[in-house]
Amino acid sequence: MQVKESSRILLLVTALTVGISVGCGETAEPGDLVEETHILELRGAERVSAEIEMGLGKITIGGGSDDMLDAEFLYNVEDWKPVIEYDVSGGLGELVIRQHESTTKSFGRGLKCEWDLRFGDRVPLDLVMEVGAGECRMDLEGLPVSGLDLKFGAGDVDLIIGGSRTLSDLDLEAGAGDIMLDLTGDWDVDMDARIKAGVGRVRIRLPIDTGVRVETQKGIGKVSMSGLRRKGSYYVNEAYGDSDATLYIEVETGIGAIELRVGEAEDEGVTI
Repeated sequence: MQVKESSRILLLVTALTVGISVGCGETAEPGDLVEETHILELRGAERVSAEIEMGLGKITIGGGSDDMLDAEFLYNVEDWKPVIEYDVSGGLGELVIRQHESTTKSFGRGLKCEWDLRFGDRVPLDLVMEVGAGECRMDLEGLPVSGLDLKFGAGDVDLIIGGSRTLSDLDLEAGAGDIMLDLTGDWDVDMDARIKAGVGRVRIRLPIDTGVRVETQKGIGKVSMSGLRRKGSYYVNEAYGDSDATLYIEVETGIGAIELRVGEAEDEGVTI
């Protein structure tokens, strides 16, 4: 009985959180489809801090820009026109991309809002992002990202890091939805990662040759692991303690499963 009651409470809290994040106004009506392209140069920036806010929609983030940013926006609700601000001072470039009046409407049939953001790899990047509801795919492999702070109300998140020479801090929080996080590859720096999910499954692929130490906290659900062994109150891979860099990972879920896999390991592993 206590487990069922805890489930109801957590689901109610998550639903309320998501409802607030995406707005409770009237459903938007689709208009003409608008396509916008923006190219931003570094303008002397030696480091870039990017803040991205999207209430509703689909967002893709990756590399490949010859400049600081190549951005494409597709939308058919006037209120969702993106607002872009970029200023450089003292070598720091501060970028803000937000959805204009994104909380005034809710998503309905035939509506479209898609962002495709491609960053350059010439200067370090700190990224802060908040998405109310939608889908997010991020492929940051090869980008000099030093910090990630990501918050999602509802929707699935697919994040590929692919090893890093620069990323030292990762915060990822989702209210409801599945998280897929790929940390495979070679790491040159230690990283602290905190992953928190309210309702949904968390799947994490871990590197083979970079040391990993994982701590898990679960509410209702199970934790399955492949390629990890218990060491005290943590779980570690074979490279832990021997590699130059180490990933320190904390994973917490309310309702849902946690799946941890080292590389391409296919063994059954353990379930707790």
